[in-house]
Amino acid sequence: MVAERDFWRLLADYEHLTRNESAALVAGAFEELAVLQDLKDPVLDKLRQLARETGLDRTHPQLASRVDQILRHAERNKQLIEMMLSRAHVERQNLDSARQRLRGLGAAYGPLPVPAGFSAHG
Repeated sequence: MVAERDFWRLLADYEHLTRNESAALVAGAFEELAVLQDLKDPVLDKLRQLARETGLDRTHPQLASRVDQILRHAERNKQLIEMMLSRAHVERQNLDSARQRLRGLGAAYGPLPVPAGFSAHG
């Protein structure tokens, strides 16, 4: 059956995209990550269509195992994103604190003199 063969091939493609998505996250390659996510959506739509056509569902042992593995990858990716967002939030707070301290120092010192030969405006 051609539809079933296509289903398994597309499932392998989806698994490959998911693994590449994980690698892009770890590498911080966010542009690549966006491309991969755009590629995954049409593959997933086609997988759903072929699953309906062939009658494949999660009760199929091989499919259940592979879907579970994809879901584990997705959960790890989600955890990694949450960790990255948390780290970025802390870094932002640290930068905001440093900016406030520098502004306070700037006010204490008043305007700095412009060295000879330099324009104050530019």
